[in-house]
Amino acid sequence: MKPLIVGEAPSKNEVTERPIEGRIGVRLASMAGLTLPEFLATFDRVNLLHVRQDTVTHGFTFDYVAATQSAALIKRTFQPNQIVLLLGRRAAWAFGLGGEYFVQHTIHGAEVRIVPHPSGINRWWNSPENVRQMNTFMKTIVGRTRG
Repeated sequence: MKPLIVGEAPSKNEVTERPIEGRIGVRLASMAGLTLPEFLATFDRVNLLHVRQDTVTHGFTFDYVAATQSAALIKRTFQPNQIVLLLGRRAAWAFGLGGEYFVQHTIHGAEVRIVPHPSGINRWWNSPENVRQMNTFMKTIVGRTRG
């Protein structure tokens, strides 16, 4: 069973039918030690929101109500022992989770972990040690998936 990555919403240049294949997909693939095609074959991917909500003055806004409704539907698909990665705290909040990055939560038997959103806007990425931690984490997930 493939791990599932849950993102927030499509990026400005992302095709909504193929989530997390653009710049974010490339970044996650690199962290996992994979090419983009390998990454796409290894992970299932979905966004909470299907439409990006950009505003003129505030950039991207996040519709928590719609995201929470979407998270409730996505949770129903979780399988026991499935690995689920939530990209960022907003995605985690939509699932009713909070807490530290990488800490394991369990939903319907699935292993759910919050990881830093890889957009680069998050200041967490400014620390080389944090980047190494994410690289190690992603490579571990790939190793567990390939058994």
